[in-house]
Formats: sequence, C-alpha cells, structure tokens
Amino acid sequence: MAFVQSFKFLFFALLAATLIILSLSPRQWNPVPRIMNQKLLRWLGKISYGLYVFHPLVFYPVVVNLIPFLEKKKNLPEFILILLGTAVSLSTTILVSALSYKYYELPFLRLKKLFGGYQSEFSQNLER
Repeated sequence: MAFVQSFKFLFFALLAATLIILSLSPRQWNPVPRIMNQKLLRWLGKISYGLYVFHPLVFYPVVVNLIPFLEKKKNLPEFILILLGTAVSLSTTILVSALSYKYYELPFLRLKKLFGGYQSEFSQNLER
C-alpha cells in the first residue's frame, strides 16, 4: 500500500496539469471536449454524487475484510491484492451508485418540473 500512497498525489497532479494544458490548447487540437463528451463519462457524471457518498462505505469493508482474507488464503503479492481490492471496491461502488441514482435520486429530480422555473440542460437530459 505504501507504493500506491507515495505516487497517487504525483499522478493526480500530473493529470491535472495535463488537463489544464490541454484546455488551453486550440480547439482543433484539443481532445478534451471529445473525451469528456463520451457516454460513459457522462453517465459516471450522473451517478457521481453516489460515487462520492458510497465510496468510503464500500472501500472500508474491502480493505478490512476482503484484502486480509485473500492475503491469508491465497498468499498473493501486495500489488495483486491492491488491484483486486480496487477492482472490487470500484465495481461495487459504481453498482450501488447506479442503483441509488435510478431508484432514489431520479424520482426526486423528476419532481423539479412540478415547481416550475428554469429547466437546465441536465434536467432535460435525465433519461439519456
């Protein structure tokens, strides 16, 4: 785990710097709008609040229970344990967030039209 901890801040700093530089480049050379308009990223944006809320609730049990269990039973290298823990945490968090969006958040978002006012592009595209 120390390996991941030591490089994660460097990785995100380099990623942020790259996105800033790309956003300042001329439009015809800039891949960022094309990348950010991908269906998968737009869908992840819709469920992003759930990702934020549920991630700690999913990540902690995986780290406390699953990784030590696999470490004892399978005697896997630390790097593989980190990858497995990340894959299980991420996929479970995405699943829980998608279900939360569909069955909890979306009914509330649909209530907006009952109160009138400005309708944003987001609320017009809820079903996409």
